[in-house]
Amino acid sequence: MQSREEMLDRMRYLYRGLLSIENLTNFKNNTLAQVNQLQKEINFEAERRRKGIKNSQINVNKNKNTATSIAGVICGVIFGIIFLISLAIGALLRAASEGDPSIRSFTIGFSVFVFILGAILTTAITFATRGIVGGVSKSIATTSQQAIPDAENKIADYQARIESYVETLYDTDSKIAISYLYIDDLVKAFPPDYCYSYAVGKFISYIQNLRADSLKEAINLFEDEEYKNKMYAEQRKQTEYAKISAAANVQTAYNTGVIADYSKQIADNTADIARTNRMIEANTRATAMYTQAAAAYAQQNAQYTKDIRDRACPSFWD
Repeated sequence: MQSREEMLDRMRYLYRGLLSIENLTNFKNNTLAQVNQLQKEINFEAERRRKGIKNSQINVNKNKNTATSIAGVICGVIFGIIFLISLAIGALLRAASEGDPSIRSFTIGFSVFVFILGAILTTAITFATRGIVGGVSKSIATTSQQAIPDAENKIADYQARIESYVETLYDTDSKIAISYLYIDDLVKAFPPDYCYSYAVGKFISYIQNLRADSLKEAINLFEDEEYKNKMYAEQRKQTEYAKISAAANVQTAYNTGVIADYSKQIADNTADIARTNRMIEANTRATAMYTQAAAAYAQQNAQYTKDIRDRACPSFWD
């Protein structure tokens, strides 16, 4: 039967390892979220660039000619109708005045006035429309041309930041694998439902403050205290335990020479970046870091057979 201090030493060691893994996992998840957000920004800028290229090719003269033709036809039709109405009104007035010469002269003059006014206004409106459409088209084309290099610069900046984040993810995965390596046997010897830092920290507090004499008593006390907030406690347990399980998968990946994949989405988003020499170097560096740590761990195990990690076994926690 182990002493209280031996139990506390083992739990403190396990606690530090679990906390390190959980913090590293949180950092990794935040980094992945930033990568996803940057990829969304890249997609947005790529669409802006595509629209910029399309709009920069606007044919200003063609738009001006088309607008002029349409405006001329519409104005011509409108003033043609007004002219015909003026002729009809003049005919009615002549008929009502029984051929009065003054009425006849007035209606003819009015009709001519309407015709001339319509021609002037039609010409003015069509040329004004031509100028407005040309100005707007030229402004759109100029703005679009300016948007292309701006979008390309932002895309390049976002891709460089993603590349930096992916580098960080390789290093983080290596650190997670190393952290798990040093507590692997303790994790396997510890009750899995309570193998996360919050629970282990509570157990340390119970035993250290003489509220429990064994791990079993500490677990029972922990369950009693967490019952009042059961839903939150269960959610926290599942979240933190999932991180430890993920850490075990990462460590296994390094043990078998498989580089941990962060997610299919990130792999797709950064496929062009991950193949660069910089990514290969980052991956190699992370693998070397893990290999070095694993060698140090093996050497430490060989030299210190009485270390708490060597003595850990399921029955040792009783």
